[in-house]
Amino acid sequence: MSCRVCRARKVKCDGRPSGCLNCERLDLACDTSSGVTSPSAGGHPAQGPTRKKRTYRSCTGCRAAKVKCDGERPACKRCKSKSTPCVYNAAPRPFWAQVLLSQSGEAIHEDQGRPSESISRTFSELARGGDAPSASQDVDHLSTTALPSTPPVDFHDDIVTSPEASLDQSRETPEAISWLWFSELPLASDLLRRLADQYFSNVHPLRCFAFVHKPSFMQQLDLGFDPNSDDNALLHIVCAHGAKFSALEYSRNVQRLPAKLIQSAGHEWAKTAERLLLADYGKISVSNLMTSVLLYDYRFRLGDYAHSLMMSGFTTRMSHALQLNLEYIPRRGNATPSTADKEARRRLMWACYIIDAWTGSGVDQLTLIREEDLKIQLPCDERDFLLQRSCVTRKLDDNMEPDDNMGMMASYIRLVAIWKRVVRYVKHLDTARPPWLPDSEFSVLDADLRAWRDGLAPYLDFSQESIYTRLESSQLGALALLHCTYHNAMTDLYRVSVPELFKLRNGFVFPPEQADFLADLRAECFRQARGMATVLAETASRGPHFLADSMTPMFAYNSSRVMLYYLVRLLDLSQPDAKSTIEETIQQVQSNNRVLRAASAMMPLSEPLLITTERWLRKLRTGFTKTDAAAHIGPPDPSDISETRWLDNIQDNQAQNTPDDVLHPLSLFRLARKTLSERRSQPSMRPSYSRRDVYDTALVETTTGSGSSSAQGATISSTAHVESSEASTASIVWERSAAEDIALGLHDLQYYPHWDMDGILSINSVAMEDTGLAAWLSYGDR
Repeated sequence: MSCRVCRARKVKCDGRPSGCLNCERLDLACDTSSGVTSPSAGGHPAQGPTRKKRTYRSCTGCRAAKVKCDGERPACKRCKSKSTPCVYNAAPRPFWAQVLLSQSGEAIHEDQGRPSESISRTFSELARGGDAPSASQDVDHLSTTALPSTPPVDFHDDIVTSPEASLDQSRETPEAISWLWFSELPLASDLLRRLADQYFSNVHPLRCFAFVHKPSFMQQLDLGFDPNSDDNALLHIVCAHGAKFSALEYSRNVQRLPAKLIQSAGHEWAKTAERLLLADYGKISVSNLMTSVLLYDYRFRLGDYAHSLMMSGFTTRMSHALQLNLEYIPRRGNATPSTADKEARRRLMWACYIIDAWTGSGVDQLTLIREEDLKIQLPCDERDFLLQRSCVTRKLDDNMEPDDNMGMMASYIRLVAIWKRVVRYVKHLDTARPPWLPDSEFSVLDADLRAWRDGLAPYLDFSQESIYTRLESSQLGALALLHCTYHNAMTDLYRVSVPELFKLRNGFVFPPEQADFLADLRAECFRQARGMATVLAETASRGPHFLADSMTPMFAYNSSRVMLYYLVRLLDLSQPDAKSTIEETIQQVQSNNRVLRAASAMMPLSEPLLITTERWLRKLRTGFTKTDAAAHIGPPDPSDISETRWLDNIQDNQAQNTPDDVLHPLSLFRLARKTLSERRSQPSMRPSYSRRDVYDTALVETTTGSGSSSAQGATISSTAHVESSEASTASIVWERSAAEDIALGLHDLQYYPHWDMDGILSINSVAMEDTGLAAWLSYGDR
């Protein structure tokens, strides 16, 4: 029978009743499973000379010199004698020793006598979505728990662990990178530089996050950050971002790690940055604003949407207080800031603008930054920023072609400004002119988007030459984001042609003479969705770290949604190229699923989106193979009341319009609202379905707790039957046909998963076991 020490260390035990050889060699108390503790040098010393205590960690100096280190803290004897700095890169006790300490109930404190949080416990707590408990709570828990009596093991450590968390971590976390989950930043400068390099390679190029001047930051990193300055919080959040990509790199190249373990890397450092920021949130500074912007992205990336929503308002108000929307003019007597500082202020303001744009999503009530208030120039090229070369660029309201000194970030800002107008337009279709008119808002926005695309410099095209160029500068993810944002903006604009998919309010009614124009709009919407899938597939083939932007899962999901809708309802199967279109589109949906699967290592949002799209694809394939006669629905008939009943339900409940009614379910505001315990009750907006259509039949409600399903429906086949439908609904109960079970219908594509991250694990089983519509699908849309 193995002893507890060997089981914790995962080594073979000889099972000697008097104490195994491994414990005797390490001077540890050998505790067998029967509770008999053998006398050894760890607790009750046996007869004979006292053996020297073994150390498990050597300092960096002794390791470099390849000499034995005594492991003393804070400095070993060799470093003391040579008067050299003594630095340890990891905790002095391995995980199996931490398990023994936690099982013995001993609370180990730091050398200064201050308890710290359990690193191991953090993993299990984060997996449950909560914060790690404090060290005092952990000690109280251990002191009140009945544990076997084990003599203490004398190792100096600053970690208090719990048995369950330590065992989980010892199974999952490689010891070589265990420092990524420590509560304190590493002291070694090479490890800090490694984290900073990961941040600047993967997060810095995205969107408008490139406001930290890398040479200045690295110089300050070598000199050391003042722990009492605002830059200390910035250092912590930079390292927190870099930790995730360090864990991802280790998972790709060395040992595969669970997704939740990668997502939890550096989380303690992010909480430290947040604590430092909010401890004195009235202290307004550029460094604190940088920390706030990066905290916003960090929280959004992990699916903490309520924190992200609040942080977005925090960043906006701080930018107003700093007046970053105006060009900086130093006051008399103040030192003139450097070129890099001025450009960093501009970039920081544009980052706040982008955050506000994505948060507002075209809703005036949620938008805090207006374009007309931005009196600063657009960001310069990244190379000019690094070299601190002063240059003058255009402003956002300039309609002229961009200058050569304006890089990718400036093009992205101009595109987002057009996208804001697009989403505001589709939310106010009741006051818009018909899109087929040449002077309509639709025509103007379409022309602006195409002019933006035609005005892109050749080095910003998504070509093979640009891909390899951006690979060398770690900007491929930013280039992919730029083009995905363009394709997404086009699909947002062209959704006026498919109001039933997006549940648009006050959608246009296209007259018969505009049938060709409507078909062109739908084909263009489909083409833009395929273009988005092509960009994502090419980017994913270069590595998952290029899918780092938090908008990537939403782009992949919306692309698949539009493509599948086109196949199910709009594609003319009589066309000679229909079969090839179906095959190519299915391959692109599969490619989007691979993108979601790769992105799930960094963003939990990808997992429920992946489950949903895989279910759609499975139903589509089965529908085309087993129910060919009904596999294609065809364009909706405008005279069919059942096809527009969902619109009547929306129009009947416009007395109290809120952002919930018009925002996309994947918008930050909607995601954050779903975490609230008190929300405004939403009227039921479930569509009525026609019995004639095997795809638009009964809406299946799946009860997750019991696993039972029931279906109810109403038969509405024509306008003449509308008045009698209410009386017949209660009496008509019909089972789903085989085609309904396997068919992908409009009601599938209209709904979104419920973003309750605690229920993700149960989603998979529900989605796989039931071919009907699962209960975790919500009913809102833009």
